[in-house]
Amino acid sequence: MKNIRKEVTNGLLWQYGSVIVQAVAQLAVLAVLSRLLPPKDFGVLSAAMIFVGFAGVFGQLGVAPALVHLEDLSDADVRAGFSLSVSTGVILGGIIWAAAPLTSAYFSEPLVAPVARAIAFTFPIAGLGTVAEALLQRHLNFKALTVIAVVSYILGYALVASVCAASGAGVWSLVAGTLAQRGIQTISTFAAAPHSILPQFSLHRYQRLLRFGIGHTLAQIFNYTANQGDYAVVGRLFSAEILGVYSRSYQLMMLPARFLGQALDRVLFPVMARVQSENDRLASLFLNASLVVCMIVGPASVLMVLLAPEIVAVALGDNWAAAVVPFQILSCGVLFRTAYKISDTLAKACGAVYRRSFREALYALLVIGGSVVGARWGIRGVTIGVLFALTSNYVLASAASIRILRMTWRTFMRHQVGGLRLAMYTAVAAFLLRQGLGALSVGPLMILLVVSVSALTCALGILTLRPEWLGAEAAPVSRVLRRFIAVQIEAISHRIRAVT
Repeated sequence: MKNIRKEVTNGLLWQYGSVIVQAVAQLAVLAVLSRLLPPKDFGVLSAAMIFVGFAGVFGQLGVAPALVHLEDLSDADVRAGFSLSVSTGVILGGIIWAAAPLTSAYFSEPLVAPVARAIAFTFPIAGLGTVAEALLQRHLNFKALTVIAVVSYILGYALVASVCAASGAGVWSLVAGTLAQRGIQTISTFAAAPHSILPQFSLHRYQRLLRFGIGHTLAQIFNYTANQGDYAVVGRLFSAEILGVYSRSYQLMMLPARFLGQALDRVLFPVMARVQSENDRLASLFLNASLVVCMIVGPASVLMVLLAPEIVAVALGDNWAAAVVPFQILSCGVLFRTAYKISDTLAKACGAVYRRSFREALYALLVIGGSVVGARWGIRGVTIGVLFALTSNYVLASAASIRILRMTWRTFMRHQVGGLRLAMYTAVAAFLLRQGLGALSVGPLMILLVVSVSALTCALGILTLRPEWLGAEAAPVSRVLRRFIAVQIEAISHRIRAVT
């Protein structure tokens, strides 16, 4: 168990390092691009990505997770996976190119079709790197995955998109950044995990991969439908400008959910797959991961709700005031949006991909249905409908995990209490401090910095100095955090003594 803990801890440290860097970089790029480009450009890209991204779910046919999940992986399996991923990437890129005019017809926006055709080139590019990325994850090489993700985003999307936007390229700057990021990521991934590229024509090998991959792909299809269903409804019923406002609100909310969820999945999936037949170890991994997520995302969620006007003003600019209320409503569900990913990871590791796909289908129906019903009250109504869907999916996913691990709801809920209490303490501190600064007519940037830093420092102090306030389950997390802080302080002190 110690080796598993060490692998998980090291993996999470690398992944959370990537989370911090990418979150800061994405906020900076979002702030720059939101000032260089109008909301309509983001709306056009979001409309194109709905259909392009849906096709992308089929792009791997579940090859990557199947390669990670297999207990005995051979070179023939790797070659078969590469053959499948490259061929499906080329086929899907061609389908998107041919069907692109339908996207313009659906959204009544001529520019959507050429944008979709340009982004279609990401499919064959991504197909070349799918197997290499799976091998890095299987071998728990999270350092390489972290470096590649950060470098490809900064040198690819951030740099290229910002330069092109400053040059007046409009929505094409976003397209260029997307293509550059994918190209750099594919080249870097293959360089880090080279493998045979000889084709493998074997029906047995294909079946071996697709038996797991198709179930995973079905779940991904429904999950993507859920994630994009509200975009499709808003894009159809409202203008491209309103879709741009909604998509920016959702993207801001998704920053912690996306990065933390991806980090957890990349680390926990290969580790859980290794111990999939050991229920006690699986349950320990699941419960501890749930506790950590609740302690991180709970306080972050309340800060996002309380500081929404300042976050939107600083991140997007004064022209995006319409995004404040949708962002606040969506931020109420950021914990549910992040935490349910742990249940998805558990289902993949245990091979319960078809049961997971059924739940994802229900989730998609809830998102689309909630968006359609809520649209009668405008964008605010849509966000409330989406929040209801997020909450329902979290409950269903948790119930599925409880059945897989054969535990009780009481055990599961005990590991959520610490994070909820920490969120409550953070909310009180942040609210009081924000009220005081608001009375002094302080600017939004200063309010955002002072309140967020002070509130998070308060949460960190409670976790390290008064963990008993959070319940018995918080004690192990507190001990790990105190050891980490002590090591960092000692390292800093050593550097200072070395310099002096």
